[in-house]
Amino acid sequence: MLSMKRRIRAALTPEPGHEFPVGNDKMVAFGPQFETVEDYLKTAYLCLSLDDKTAFRKVLGDIFAEYIAQFDRWRAAVQGPPVTLIYLIWKIGAYEQLPKVVAAFNAATLEREEVEEILFALFCVIANARRSALIREVLAQIVDGPQFLARYAIEALKIELEHHPRDVLAVIQKYAPYINATCVTAETPPCSDDDRRELCENFAELQEAANAPRLREPMNGIFRKYHTQPGDWMELVKKIVSN
Repeated sequence: MLSMKRRIRAALTPEPGHEFPVGNDKMVAFGPQFETVEDYLKTAYLCLSLDDKTAFRKVLGDIFAEYIAQFDRWRAAVQGPPVTLIYLIWKIGAYEQLPKVVAAFNAATLEREEVEEILFALFCVIANARRSALIREVLAQIVDGPQFLARYAIEALKIELEHHPRDVLAVIQKYAPYINATCVTAETPPCSDDDRRELCENFAELQEAANAPRLREPMNGIFRKYHTQPGDWMELVKKIVSN
């Protein structure tokens, strides 16, 4: 039987009728019943033995690293294998592979479109993952890496606040320059009303996280410190950056 890595690689770009061997001469066939390739691979994963499930999970980060180093092979795809792998990690809960995925992403030479696509997938995964030390580490790995984009700073801050940090002000100060830059961009032509509406929606979600009982008192103190109306994040980050 093919190695687990070769089985997964072959299934990442399946033709109709492709079959994934799951042991005991059984196969899972790809077809229209699967909305996405990651759904197909998740189904195959669930049919594996316990040992094979472990082997399956262990190679996902390595396969991502191999693809990301050769992005010319998949860049034309709407959703290439690297993005499929990120969503697959989410679907089967293989979060232990995320540090390897982000390390490979940070080391890769990519165009803006590829960076946007992978960042979007990564934030979808970590925003929906159970809060843990691992997720905090992965978030820091993304934010401190060379591929991070300012437009994801509000989402990153929201995730950090949901982890109930000890020093709330330090966390906000970390993201303030990124968020302020996003605000300036949203107020500068040719940005559209949709861009500004999205920014307001993002701030509303951020404030929802800040309203958590454990954060309410320190957050109100931070707004008072900067003489800003509670909830006015745009003004808050502007004042933090200018101080």
